[in-house]
Amino acid sequence: WSDWQPLPARTLDVMTAATNADGTITIAGSTFDNAVYRIFYTRQTPGSGWLPWVDTTKGEFDGVNPALTLDALGALNIFAIGGSDVVYTRQVPAAANTFAPWAAPFQVGKTVVEIAVGMDGDDDLVFVAEDENGTIYANTLLNVEMQQWSGWQIIWRNGGIGPLTLDYNADGRLTLFLRHGTGDMSLWCLSQVTYNSTAWEARWTLLSQSALSAYRVVRDLTPPQG
Repeated sequence: WSDWQPLPARTLDVMTAATNADGTITIAGSTFDNAVYRIFYTRQTPGSGWLPWVDTTKGEFDGVNPALTLDALGALNIFAIGGSDVVYTRQVPAAANTFAPWAAPFQVGKTVVEIAVGMDGDDDLVFVAEDENGTIYANTLLNVEMQQWSGWQIIWRNGGIGPLTLDYNADGRLTLFLRHGTGDMSLWCLSQVTYNSTAWEARWTLLSQSALSAYRVVRDLTPPQG
């Protein structure tokens, strides 16, 4: 491991990271600043340096809980909760430090409290959002260039509320992970029925009954055997 490297000073309440198409790392986070919740962005530069933090929301709306991912064209997408619903922006062009204006991939129409983003077997972005009642919605980006979305589909009603993570299995099915934010703080998962299916399993699988303060999901890069 290398020595720790200092980043530009910035107070953040939430932070997440992703890899750009050119292999550099991007970090985004949100914090309450000058009476507005803002989303800040920084990125690695040649020589292991970092860009100064950039306010991507520019005080135009309250933006919290950013989620990052690359799309099929190699552009980094930033999803967030803007006000009480879902908003996002993407690099223009890919691997640049410029972003398109914030947009809404349809409106959930409810008060969104948790979000997550992943990629399905066709390299389409799949975005999930949970409202304050524990209902979970999914939306798929069908065409990156035309910015065409499938529209929100309810995949679960009245479940536990807590941090979400979305990632794919070796067979290409997406799995949604949810850690209850209150009560026993247990960890659960729910998967697509088949590869690229719009149907999801009818019951959650318990992964940990023990109270977890935080969790992360990574993929094993070991090739499958046999």
